[in-house]
Amino acid sequence: MSAVATGTPAQPGHVVIPAATLATLLENHTHSVGDMPHLSVTSDLSDALTVVEEQILHRTRMCLDYEVDTVAVLRDTHPSAEVLPPLLLIADTTEAHERARTAALLTQGQHLDIQGVLLGAWPHGDTLAVAVDGTTTAADSDRIPTADLAKFDRLTVLTAADTIDLLTTLADTHPCPHQPQARSQHAGTREPRTTPPVSRSEADADPPAGDDAPPVPVATPVAPTNANLPQAPSPAADGQPELRGGQVGVQVLGGAQILGRDTGMPLRAKALELLVYLTVHDGEATQDAILDDLLPDAPAAKAPHRLHTYVSALRKTLTRTGGPGTYLTHPTHRYALDRQHIDTDLWRMRAALRDAAQAASDAARLAALRRAVDAYGGPLADGFDYEWIEAHREGIRRQALDAHLALATTTPDPDEAIAVLQAAIRHDPYAEPLYQQAMRAHAALGHLGEVHALRQSLTRYLAEIDAEPSKDTLALADQLTAGPPTHRPAGPPQTRGNGPQR
Repeated sequence: MSAVATGTPAQPGHVVIPAATLATLLENHTHSVGDMPHLSVTSDLSDALTVVEEQILHRTRMCLDYEVDTVAVLRDTHPSAEVLPPLLLIADTTEAHERARTAALLTQGQHLDIQGVLLGAWPHGDTLAVAVDGTTTAADSDRIPTADLAKFDRLTVLTAADTIDLLTTLADTHPCPHQPQARSQHAGTREPRTTPPVSRSEADADPPAGDDAPPVPVATPVAPTNANLPQAPSPAADGQPELRGGQVGVQVLGGAQILGRDTGMPLRAKALELLVYLTVHDGEATQDAILDDLLPDAPAAKAPHRLHTYVSALRKTLTRTGGPGTYLTHPTHRYALDRQHIDTDLWRMRAALRDAAQAASDAARLAALRRAVDAYGGPLADGFDYEWIEAHREGIRRQALDAHLALATTTPDPDEAIAVLQAAIRHDPYAEPLYQQAMRAHAALGHLGEVHALRQSLTRYLAEIDAEPSKDTLALADQLTAGPPTHRPAGPPQTRGNGPQR
């Protein structure tokens, strides 16, 4: 309590606590706690440790930049530097698999003004038993010197009800102007926040600007952040499927972005590139492969640290967009996106192509081809010039165009065939097979003027690359326009999906 109630406005304390630990301390009355400006409630211990880990990296970099050894010295010698508030982790010790990580982070954080209060027996350090009246005894008297034990002879103990009252008062008297409150779908229920105690922008979390491109603007609305409360599905954007609660939509076809982000929260270009890279590789890649492709020129000693910085920034943005969840994991020597929490247009297209190849009926194949065509919004990461991307971009483009051709030849609806071929030509205005198929489709409806227009359009586009239509295409156009037209006029152009542009 004292950690969030004391301190100066310029240097407030900050507490990070897992939701389960907070529920234990408040006897499951967390719904009564208002939005606290200096209290970050995470979905679990792993997320809380991630917050601490990010702060250790940032504070270490700050100390290195100012050539000091501790945060205390940094405050004394550079009062105009960024405010680094005292940080307190409150957690329990029941998760044995996280004990080593917890111990390592708290050890690293000692000189960075990062401390911890752990509930339960702690094999990696000293443990005090606290009685109801606040008196303390050493659980292992041999380990704690008498002089140190005297510092904690008696502690102030609050009941859950008293703690809730104080937190409510603090929430009312210390509003959080920079972070909007995230409310539950249940009326009158306010959820705890998970915003990390970071006073700088995400752009600063990465290496200095000279190391890579400037930040890419993002859009990340604050989402409901209590994993124990139901979350409503995100509204579907135009051309995008409706996302499940806790899912984040990612576009990599026709652009590259995390859908629904707040433009006020920037994301470094390399963090976005990492997201595109993992998406292209079906969500998973080895650390060595990522370093080779994304950071080929970085010094070997610094490259892993930079990658970890991008990973942390990406995790933070995904969490702020979709709420608590496991979006990016780090199995042994690998990084992986969690498909349960991320939806991408490329994965939908690939899944649809697999379904089309394995379809047991013409109707199922037709439906799968339509999904594949609708998912393709344009070239992979269009507008982003990544060194590793060209071969993947070309391969995906060919798959998409094959799907367009297959749908145009499979559908019994001639108008749909024409619309699909028009979309495909916009994606690749130099592909003669598309023009040939479109000529046949228009000729079948008696649109001989459209056949002639397609021939002229192809000739014009190929002239841009010093080429000409093949003899087969010219002969086909002559053959199709030789017969008498029917009386059906050509209708207005139709589009499918998101209306891809050239």
